[in-house]
Amino acid sequence: MNGDKEASKPVLISRTFTLEKYQMLRYEVSTPSSIILISGTAEIFGTELVAGAELHVSAGQRGTVTTFQGCKVVVHGYGIAAYLLSSSEDQDILHVYMNLHASLEAMRKAAIEDQGRGPRVLVCGHESVGKSTLCRTLASYAARRRHKPILVDVNVGLNQVSISFYLCPEFVPETPEYY
Repeated sequence: MNGDKEASKPVLISRTFTLEKYQMLRYEVSTPSSIILISGTAEIFGTELVAGAELHVSAGQRGTVTTFQGCKVVVHGYGIAAYLLSSSEDQDILHVYMNLHASLEAMRKAAIEDQGRGPRVLVCGHESVGKSTLCRTLASYAARRRHKPILVDVNVGLNQVSISFYLCPEFVPETPEYY
């Protein structure tokens, strides 16, 4: 009888991943977990991770650790699933994000010089193709450059930025916490 209780007990997972340049680590957590950057540089949704600091991830969250130069991270928790993306198509996503950011940055610079308005972007597409990830990442990149982006999340299914069934614009601070 006691053996049955032991068999159903959750197992603590602590796994180290070494990411190469432009590689991504996808994660999804079912219980509160943590991610620690051991070495190198990495970010989640465009927000840089601090080496040695434990990033607490709430149950039900998912995301991607990305790196442009390589890094080593540890994922730790009872209900965390994590895997490296190795497809070159997936790795090309980082280049697309950076090219979009550079284009938006050029538009912002031109708007400042002309005393006009900065760019406004509408992202749409099929379900589960990365629209919210792209928006959150671009907003974080803009905030890191000292701009004041406003992100309007209309995806009522994810509720990542707003309350369920509400349309809410959100000012994105310099270091947004999208974890």
